Amino acid sequence: MRYLGILLCVSILCGCSTATPMAELEAQALETGDWSLVEKRERQLARRKARSGAACSRGATNLCVSKSGSLVCRCVDQVSVEGMLRGRPW
Repeated sequence: MRYLGILLCVSILCGCSTATPMAELEAQALETGDWSLVEKRERQLARRKARSGAACSRGATNLCVSKSGSLVCRCVDQVSVEGMLRGRPW
């Protein structure tokens, strides 16, 4: 039980670590010529922006699906989503 508590604390602390600012990543990339971390951060930001998407109206929820490597989000009626999760056709 003690080890589980320690593992939980370490996990929480790792989740609270700060991300390197984009300006610092770009400065490092200019020095090293390796832009992979900058590109990775840009992809993460694009995915986060796509997930947040437009606010859905009341009674609808934002449903995101991966299609051909890109994330497509749209507002869907909550009843339809519940039906999909229960295995009923929409």
